[in-house]
Amino acid sequence: MYVAIALAHLRMRPTLPPERLGVRMWGFPWLSRATVAAMVAVIGAMAFLPDSRAQFWVSLGTVGVVLGAYEVRVRRGSGVCG
Repeated sequence: MYVAIALAHLRMRPTLPPERLGVRMWGFPWLSRATVAAMVAVIGAMAFLPDSRAQFWVSLGTVGVVLGAYEVRVRRGSGVCG
């Protein structure tokens, strides 16, 4: 979830006019990119560490189920929100 939020931030922040932004962010976009890279590295490491491997695969399976359900909903024509 945090990776998705950070990626959305990277994508949407440049499209907003400066007066709509409530706060200034120093280091944008490089700091945001470094944060995403660090999160991806931690998640990737979970696949190889014995103590967290099961959590990684269960989480990955959950993401697959959610994306599959989303795809079914879109194909049925229900739309994203309703």
